[in-house]
Amino acid sequence: MKHYTCVLSFLLCTAAFGVTPPPSEPMDQVVVTASQKKLSQLRAQLMEAENKFYARYNELQTDRRFKIACTMEAPNGSLIKLHVCRPRFMNDAGERRAQELFGVGKSPPASMAGIAHSAEFESSMLAVINHDQQLKQLVQDYDGLQRRYDGMRVKMFGKAAGHP
Repeated sequence: MKHYTCVLSFLLCTAAFGVTPPPSEPMDQVVVTASQKKLSQLRAQLMEAENKFYARYNELQTDRRFKIACTMEAPNGSLIKLHVCRPRFMNDAGERRAQELFGVGKSPPASMAGIAHSAEFESSMLAVINHDQQLKQLVQDYDGLQRRYDGMRVKMFGKAAGHP
């Protein structure tokens, strides 16, 4: 059953323009379904699980380059912010590249830094995860939440997140 109807309250629209509807006209209601609430709750739980994982991972990771930093960023051309997590070496490379644009030094593009460190980063991350039972459990918890979230999205919209 698809529950993704949201109706903007007529009251909010008319109040914004200083107009009050005649009392004889029925007012629209805001409809929020249980499915939408559940999907939003799962999305929040996913972000929380991701943050817990990276917090624990960063505690155990000894190489600063491979620690993870998460931010809320809006992609170019969008106002919608996304939760984005990157290893520090990618952020550092991006900062160096930005400085170059202002005439301070020369550095390769951040994508080249990603290529140069990706195998070492992956190896290091797997080693940290495989040596900590709590991290392994956090990965499993996240995976379970992601599967539930994707399943609910497919039920509601016919597709999982990130799929056209």
